Order: sequence, then C-alpha cells, then structure tokens
Amino acid sequence: MDAAISKVLSAISRLAEMNNIDLRGDASSMLRAYRDRTRFKQILYNLLSNAVKFTPAGGTVQVSAEPDCGEIRFCASDTDIGIPRGQQAAIFEEFTQMASATTGVKEGAAWD
Repeated sequence: MDAAISKVLSAISRLAEMNNIDLRGDASSMLRAYRDRTRFKQILYNLLSNAVKFTPAGGTVQVSAEPDCGEIRFCASDTDIGIPRGQQAAIFEEFTQMASATTGVKEGAAWD
C-alpha cells in the first residue's frame, strides 16, 4: 500500500515542486489490500494531480491510509477551496469541468 502511494507521490512531485506545494504521504507499510494495482494508482494519481493543479502556491497536498474496522480509509486533502458537499458525488462520474470555476485553467476537474 505504501509503495503504491510512494510511486504516485514520486510521479507528481516535480509538478508540486514547480508550484511550491508541500506534498505529503502517510501510510503504514503493514497495510495490505487486494486490489487492481493499476486502477488503484490511477485513482490516486488523478486525485492528487488535480489537487496539485488547483492548490495555490505555498499550499499543501497530502494523502494518508489507515486501518478502519477491517477496511482501509484513504484521505486525500489539499489547501484549495474544496468541493461543495452537494457536488462531491460528481468526482466519481465521467469528467466534467465547470466553466465559472476554471477561469484560465484548461485541464483538470473543478467544481463551483
């Protein structure tokens, strides 16, 4: 688990450095999960690279994983403005981009 998180953080670390964003990851090496490794890393990459794109310079992007009642809880967070509660379910749907929230931004996902 921590290896997958480390690989994704390594893949986006240059973008974070260029934008002066503190990139953090925290997962126990004891956590084990049976998963589609490629899809898992793709999901993490999408969440974290979007967080880096939309977090202002000097901000922080972090991901953590911890055991939770026989499951694993993942938390990806950043110091951007966030996604309104009413639109959070949309992150699991096909890509959309809200025009009013993306002035000057040509890629990535964003919500009003």
